[in-house]
Amino acid sequence: MVGGSHCDIIMPNGHDSRKGSELKLVDDDKIKLAFTTLACPDWTLEEIFERGAEYGYKGIEIESMDGHRLATPQMLKENAGRIRRLSETSGCRPLVILSHVQLAKESIAERTAALSEAQAYLELLGDLGVDYLRVMGNWALENPSEEWLVDTVADGLGRLAEVAEKSNTTVALETHDCFRNARALRRVLEQVNSPRVVALWDTQHTFRGGQSVAEVWSHLSEWVVHVHVKDARRTFDAAPPAESKPQVTAHDVEAWEAVPMGEGEIPIKESIRTLIDAGYDGFISYEWERQDHPELPAPEVELPAGAAKIREYLSEVSG
Repeated sequence: MVGGSHCDIIMPNGHDSRKGSELKLVDDDKIKLAFTTLACPDWTLEEIFERGAEYGYKGIEIESMDGHRLATPQMLKENAGRIRRLSETSGCRPLVILSHVQLAKESIAERTAALSEAQAYLELLGDLGVDYLRVMGNWALENPSEEWLVDTVADGLGRLAEVAEKSNTTVALETHDCFRNARALRRVLEQVNSPRVVALWDTQHTFRGGQSVAEVWSHLSEWVVHVHVKDARRTFDAAPPAESKPQVTAHDVEAWEAVPMGEGEIPIKESIRTLIDAGYDGFISYEWERQDHPELPAPEVELPAGAAKIREYLSEVSG
């Protein structure tokens, strides 16, 4: 499942982009770049859209906004006109709402609340011009049975699919937390069996979960419509994660450290090659999470540098 249209791609001219190299425009009708608002917690919405376009990005994932860690449905509703105006004038558009909705909650009351929150987001997507609502499993769930996990999340997504059908929107379940296992996520999507429910592939989380690019793609190629990339370096012994730390969780922050694009060990280039070979024509989003890691390079440095590195990978695997 792919999507997208023609865009301009900026390619590096062979110099180190982190030293202020000049960039040139090259036409490309396939993959486009997006970034998350977590990259720039101190920027206004206006700065996010305008600087994103300046750096060559075409899409924006809205998670944090105007100094708030999470853009709630109410905040998005109050700013809908502002977001639409910036989308029309900047050259960037809002692509995904990165909600914190977690469908694998243990109590019925918590799951009902999560579905209500997701519905509130979905009812706004059309007015905002947004393609997808990101949802997840459960950040804190410890070793759930796969059967319970699949059945519980499939039930919730089935209910959301009905809302999405009515509002002409789409829900994307991310390979995150208890769904770093692509096989389990595939089982959910097969059970729901709706074009309104798709997959968001976070390439770092699946690698940290011990899965190869080929393995992930063998499970999710039919459903991936959006991709997250970000680099990281292990801080424990250098054996492959599946062998050395099979129980490392998505939130074991001591085991991994975020690094600028191209300086870590996440197989981002291999992931991009897989996408290109499969004819993927959606967005790749640079999930630079400076909001959560203020020690990282500033967005004015890493957003253009990271975009240039991704385009370098695109050029190399497309050549």
